[in-house]
Amino acid sequence: MKVLYISDNKVNGIGGGSLGAHKAYSCIKAVCEENGYYFKTLTLDESLPERIDFHVNKYKTKKIDMKARLYGHSTFIYFVWKNIKEKLKDFDIVFLGRSRFGFIAKDIKKYNKSCKIITIFENIEFDYAKAYFSREKNAKKFILTFIEMFAAKRDEKDCVINSNEFILLTSRDEKRLRELYKKSNNKQTHIIPVCLEKTIDLKIESDKKTVVFIGSLHYQANISSIMWFLSEVWKKHFEFSDIEFIIAGNRPPKYLKDEISKYGNVALIENFDSVVDFVPKNALMIAPIKEGAGMKVKVAETLSMGLPIAASDEALVGYEEVLGEDGIYRANTADEYKSVIEEYMRMRKEECISGIEDRKELFDKFYTYERVKKCIVELLIY
Repeated sequence: MKVLYISDNKVNGIGGGSLGAHKAYSCIKAVCEENGYYFKTLTLDESLPERIDFHVNKYKTKKIDMKARLYGHSTFIYFVWKNIKEKLKDFDIVFLGRSRFGFIAKDIKKYNKSCKIITIFENIEFDYAKAYFSREKNAKKFILTFIEMFAAKRDEKDCVINSNEFILLTSRDEKRLRELYKKSNNKQTHIIPVCLEKTIDLKIESDKKTVVFIGSLHYQANISSIMWFLSEVWKKHFEFSDIEFIIAGNRPPKYLKDEISKYGNVALIENFDSVVDFVPKNALMIAPIKEGAGMKVKVAETLSMGLPIAASDEALVGYEEVLGEDGIYRANTADEYKSVIEEYMRMRKEECISGIEDRKELFDKFYTYERVKKCIVELLIY
């Protein structure tokens, strides 16, 4: 059995995309090794032992990514595939790391009809495309958004038509897939939520109360949620209180940095190596996400640390199994966040850390790689 995994993310990188790639790569590799299957991967990581000998990294530039849109495709991987596809015709099973890879699925089926193609949906890309140029204005925003949505839907549709089975994060995504693409109705789907490799043991002991937001700071949905939280919750109620707010993530734009710098008790941590370096054991996580697609890694990551979280309805999509559990606070309005934080501030340090092991048990039960591997085993039955 020859198995191939393709992704346009780094397996060993930072952010939700890389965490998803790491999950898929690690679990597919583990199952292949356990069963003696031949396994290769095409990703941005040039140090992986199973990598296809091709320099994908040189194609990941803003210029090439935009050029792909002019060719009617939604990712720079189009040009990578164009140069390497003749070498990748003979695999028995191909896992596509995103539903933007419709051109790959189409070519594989053209040359190798018996190949089983399994597409992993990070989200419904047509919906996600709407957020790409949300900060642009007027005609420029309209034109760029139209191009992005056209390219994303074209590629995603080809993926649906040419794939054999689908892996999705949430039931919401499955429902949306069926609505958008009728060709998906006769194909099997598997729901596997966000899963992480293992629990995280926090080290920092602190007597100070700390609220933490973690996420990609170049993603507009995260930026908007932070700006809203700062103006509607933090500034009005906690700016001068004895509590700190940590915002952590990669590639924050200057205007976000400028806004954060206005607050004396708000700290920005950019491009960090590990949450262990700055998150205390008694912290409260927040996820005030207003819009988006797919499933948010923030909640699973919080459970893996054993921390409580105040999160919006959008952030909790896909986490139905843990809703109502202790430490999972549903919060959508400024008053609801204010209430949760005030309750947190009244808690003694011992109370803050008392539920750590219980929340880690929830993580172990629902959101570890073991859940993914069980599904991969079924999918590799050829």
